[in-house]
Amino acid sequence: MKRLARWMGLIIFFAIALPVFGQQTAEEYFNKGVGLYETQNYNEAVTAFEKAIEIKPDYAEAYYNLGITYWQQKQYKKVSEKLQKVMEVAPGSDVAKKAEQDIKNLKSAGISLAVPKEEEETFTRTAPSEKPNATLPELMEDLRFGPTSKRIAAAKWLGFFAEEEAVEALGEVTGKSGELPEIKMAAVESLGKIALPSAVPFLQTALETQDLPAEGKQSAIKALNAINTTESLNVILSAWAGTFPGGLSDQNIIELVRKKGREEFANIIRPAYLQVTGEKKITMALALGILKDTTGVPLMVNRLKEDYPTDASPVSSLNQPPPSGAPGMPGPGGRPSVVPILKEQTAESGGWSRKNETGLRVEIIEVLSICAGANQKPFLVYLSKNDQEKNVKEAALKAVKNLESRIAGSTEDYQKGIALAKEGKITEAIPLIQTALKENPDAPYAEEIKKLQARFSYDRALVLLKENKKEEAIALLRSALEIDPAAPFRKDAEDKLAGLQAPPIFSEEMGAPPAARKK
Repeated sequence: MKRLARWMGLIIFFAIALPVFGQQTAEEYFNKGVGLYETQNYNEAVTAFEKAIEIKPDYAEAYYNLGITYWQQKQYKKVSEKLQKVMEVAPGSDVAKKAEQDIKNLKSAGISLAVPKEEEETFTRTAPSEKPNATLPELMEDLRFGPTSKRIAAAKWLGFFAEEEAVEALGEVTGKSGELPEIKMAAVESLGKIALPSAVPFLQTALETQDLPAEGKQSAIKALNAINTTESLNVILSAWAGTFPGGLSDQNIIELVRKKGREEFANIIRPAYLQVTGEKKITMALALGILKDTTGVPLMVNRLKEDYPTDASPVSSLNQPPPSGAPGMPGPGGRPSVVPILKEQTAESGGWSRKNETGLRVEIIEVLSICAGANQKPFLVYLSKNDQEKNVKEAALKAVKNLESRIAGSTEDYQKGIALAKEGKITEAIPLIQTALKENPDAPYAEEIKKLQARFSYDRALVLLKENKKEEAIALLRSALEIDPAAPFRKDAEDKLAGLQAPPIFSEEMGAPPAARKK
């Protein structure tokens, strides 16, 4: 499965409190669910599998096990729903084929999987397809005071009113503790339909709540994507960089970045990358590489140097007969026998196939062709000749050609930029030399470029100080000192920063004078 996403920062700085890392992974919840299932704690198993899906929305094996757990509880409609979801998230896979056969077995046993008539009528009443007759105030009253069916309908109808009052009413519902999930989901979907920037804080709250199901969080992601502002995309990415909230998979990020990649967002991914481990760290390395951030290059190169996994059956438990006979065949009383759930599906347990690993390595090489510098060329040449997989060798050969083109372009941009700098045209020179450094971060002139960037930031800060634009000047002075700590203008820049920033207040710890201390 492909994974990607990436962005990098220039001037805009985001103050983001990233979630604490180290929470349980989807695989850990999956394994917990397996243990609970095997001890017949089915309600707890359902909760564990749902949590795994919330963290990893395309987790086909977790959907499958959830369906089989419902099978034990004779909730056959839910069994069908979850097995259908397996086929949706992993079409053509072994587990999808197994799910399809299990559904056929259910039907052949005479189990009704149809939606009850009352349920169907309720859904029809609350699934509007054209603009409502009710007014905005009437719908807001229904949403606040009406019975459940009216509240769900009102939450959906309000999506036709692109007004701040509608956003406020829907937002109140999304953040309300103990609110019915169906109403929250309808409200989130309507906020996406309205797509006003004022909905962003409410949608962020929805992503952070524990009582909104994975489908609802998926709707929140879609809504934030529809709003399409820096703030809304920032919320999506910061959530992904944290703990994989429900509805937010790597594939979501791939699509988002390919369509709307913005450089400043690497400031969100980079701190998270430094804290996580395992497969998510590789995903973040790929993310950082798409727009030429080199933080994850060493990790990606090391992954390409690892041995390929030994293939094992991707779904080991499919070969095990269930306790009561053949999977899905009628048992006592005509009820179909329960099929076995799936066991752990991690790389360590053999569930990570060579095919998956080959796909990931091709993707890593494609990203390296975008962000790596000249130092990685010999390694890519080696892969193009010696890797075990044909697809990987072909990808490496393309990457070498792309890297050679980037190196040539970098040299050309550098030469043009230096020529302009010598003519005193620093403003025109800087974009060229910045591009040169991005295209070949390992260039022999990289340090010279950094010094030019630092000098430009310092000179620009002096101009801004004369214009009394202190905040912008402070940011540029700090940037200049960070880029070139040994710059000849360092002392002057530090003196100016000291003069521009207020000193700390007195405190007892700092030795405040007696008159300033509490009596």
